[in-house]
Amino acid sequence: MAKRVHIALKVLLAVLLTVAAAWVILIALLAGVFDHHVSRELTSYYTDAELSGVEYFVARGDEKPVASALPPEQLSSLADTLDELPLIRRYVHRDYNWGGRFGLRFFYADGTSMTYDGTAANFYRDDGTEARHRFLSVDGGGYWAAVQPYFPDSDMCGNIE
Repeated sequence: MAKRVHIALKVLLAVLLTVAAAWVILIALLAGVFDHHVSRELTSYYTDAELSGVEYFVARGDEKPVASALPPEQLSSLADTLDELPLIRRYVHRDYNWGGRFGLRFFYADGTSMTYDGTAANFYRDDGTEARHRFLSVDGGGYWAAVQPYFPDSDMCGNIE
């Protein structure tokens, strides 16, 4: 009988330690302990293919997204501006309830594309299927402030950073 109680106490202790460890990891994730700066630039985060175009898109309600393309002569200027922003890779999302509703869509010469809304970068193969998804944010904010001179309509998104 005493041996069974001893084994039950060991099992209970192991379960409690596992639950406590899970809580510590969850709290660390939410606090951003595992977030880290990345050395890649935004426009070449997923691919080194040449950037061939950028558009701002927004969808309201159930409507299809409406897009406005960046004039080609402003492409390198926008890319330089965005690539100067320091990126942080996040392991959990924060306030991410607008995903896919607005942002920038980057088009590359190899047929791939990427969308970015200030919090998540989604990479798409040339057939349109999503290949990768990362939660990225700009250290200290400022993404939409950098985008606004190129896409004046982007101010309707508000400050979501």
